[in-house]
Amino acid sequence: MTGQVGPRGLAILVLAGIAGILLAILGWSQRGTGLVGTSVGGLGGPAPARTAAPAHTSAPAPATAPASTPATATEP
Repeated sequence: MTGQVGPRGLAILVLAGIAGILLAILGWSQRGTGLVGTSVGGLGGPAPARTAAPAHTSAPAPATAPASTPATATEP
């Protein structure tokens, strides 16, 4: 366990470190923008409002209104 890290291992460690730093910078720059929804613990704030229509409806709407009896004026 206390052996030396070879050149490939050192390269992997450097790449992992650089990726971690880049992800940290990205996360820090987007703090407070509201792009992240509610976290699992409930500390992330409210989720953004949905504005899109539902993706699937159970039945299509009828093309025309159903036929009905003609309305007649009521006589006094």
